[in-house]
Amino acid sequence: GDKLLRKIGAGRILLLCAAAISLRMLLIGISTNVTFTLATQLLHGLSMVVMNFTMAKFVNVIVPDELKSSGQMLVSVVGFGIARAAGAWISGLMVDAVGMRTPFFVSAVIAAAGLIVFGFMILRSPELRNAGKEA
Repeated sequence: GDKLLRKIGAGRILLLCAAAISLRMLLIGISTNVTFTLATQLLHGLSMVVMNFTMAKFVNVIVPDELKSSGQMLVSVVGFGIARAAGAWISGLMVDAVGMRTPFFVSAVIAAAGLIVFGFMILRSPELRNAGKEA
């Protein structure tokens, strides 16, 4: 965890995680085979576990000392609370309206859009790109 973070930086790891999320959602959406679908869950470790760890480190590096606890709280409330609840609710509505595959395709597009937006931010900001990286 920390070794990889110090080597390539949190920003780059988060971009990799966003790509893994997008790929995982796309693969689940197109899958018609249970074994293949289960195999896509191998990306879950990269896409979610590594992202959660890295996000906490990223916030700890880029947020000023006096706001670190507020930054971590904001990530938890928005990322683990609001986003997950809204995502589950909206996905349920989509499943009822258009079937089981569509929410995965929409999730893949949202993750890809996040990858693009955050990617541009990372490319433009050495501070974000190298957050947590050793000099």
